[in-house]
Amino acid sequence: MHLSWTLIAAFLVASLGAVDLPGRYPGWPAGVAWAVAIATGAGFFATVLVHELAHVAVGRRARAAPQSVTLLIFGGVAPAEHGARTAAWEAAIAIAGPVASIGIGSAALVAVAAIGAPPAAGVAPQALAETLAVVGLLSCFVGLVNLAPVFPLDGSRLLRALAWQLTGDEGRGGRVAGMAGRLLGVGFMGAGVLLAFTGDLVGGFFVVVLGWFVRGSSGAQARHEVLDGLIEGATVGDAMERDLPAVPPQVTLDTFAAVLIGPDGASVVRVMAGDQLVGLVGRRELRRAGRSAWPATKAAVAMLPIESLPAAAPGDGLRSATARLQASGRDGLPVIEDGHLVGILTRQGIGRLLHERSLAAQPPR
Repeated sequence: MHLSWTLIAAFLVASLGAVDLPGRYPGWPAGVAWAVAIATGAGFFATVLVHELAHVAVGRRARAAPQSVTLLIFGGVAPAEHGARTAAWEAAIAIAGPVASIGIGSAALVAVAAIGAPPAAGVAPQALAETLAVVGLLSCFVGLVNLAPVFPLDGSRLLRALAWQLTGDEGRGGRVAGMAGRLLGVGFMGAGVLLAFTGDLVGGFFVVVLGWFVRGSSGAQARHEVLDGLIEGATVGDAMERDLPAVPPQVTLDTFAAVLIGPDGASVVRVMAGDQLVGLVGRRELRRAGRSAWPATKAAVAMLPIESLPAAAPGDGLRSATARLQASGRDGLPVIEDGHLVGILTRQGIGRLLHERSLAAQPPR
């Protein structure tokens, strides 16, 4: 859960409990307004959580679910999200969250209508109706906002899926979605300027800021598409590292930690029993062991056993292999050819290949 949720929840609860509800229900006993406000904040959080779980549930069916999600106000963000296999699955994953939010919000508003708590009703029906009404409206709002074609909202993924389906080109679908978001942002900025000229300076300013944000986020999507273009057609063999340092299983971490630490350090160290690779030790394993324990911790204890890691082949597409590496949460994956280890696919190796391709793509000066 992102730290911003603390501020959002505090603002929502405080505004309801201290200002809105006491003003509209002056006859409520002390504490009821705050109880309703807290329940509303918890309910809203639950609806956003369900929104994101809907994405994850469909993503699992599509074998495209991220390993983790950071929960934000309008949904979540995945640090390493797999790409969907088809445009149809992309659309299904994208629409799942808004459908869940709008469905929950609509159900809550229908319940409010069924309760129908008039001013003469008791405190309990009024409190329940207020809680459901605010949660329902906020949930519907989140669902509808997410349908906007603005990266990283779900509407951008829907537009991407539609363009992908119509053109048969996944990359073009992403570019269409990014362009639409940038145009929408420019439109908002223009509308804000016009609004300011009509005399509403504050409203115009906020619309311009919204447009600037929309345009900037869509630009981020465009840069993501550039990275996708750089990785297009690359194989694991292009990015894997062949000459990584090797240590025997019985040595302690302090004897080779310096090889991994620092900006120029290796991504991982191979743990070799003779000519056989038995595991990998990366920076995460060093951190997990703790610096104070390095002199007493052997590589065989700290390493990731090779059998626990998904393997790749030199001819595998780098995009899918990168997704497997990200999903594993590890620093490297063994690359196997004809039953023999030929290299390690590391984040550092992938970054080096992207940097080289980026320089090669630049026009000569």
